[in-house]
Amino acid sequence: MQTVLAVIAGRTAAFLLFGPIMEGRAAKSAEFQLRPHRIFLGFDVYNEGSKDATIELRSPEVRELTVTVKAGELRRFRTGWRDPSSQVLFRFENGQGLRFDNLAFSRK
Repeated sequence: MQTVLAVIAGRTAAFLLFGPIMEGRAAKSAEFQLRPHRIFLGFDVYNEGSKDATIELRSPEVRELTVTVKAGELRRFRTGWRDPSSQVLFRFENGQGLRFDNLAFSRK
């Protein structure tokens, strides 16, 4: 998936780094690579859809996480990961209304 910059949408306060709607269709997954020695800490997500959405978060180096975002909910999600990740993969169920903001990283 390509990185997409989009205008402000819903209840998020800043620009969106990516959203699961690409070219008019709902994406089932997204991923990005991290520079060495980076820990993915989390993100803010707003579900402007009419159904609850589920996000599965994976990385080859750390445990898998799942978060449910209720319809109309703005949520700050933190991974609790303490080890660096080379890649972060997202899988979406009912993700067409999700908007992401404030992706957080730290150095090891």
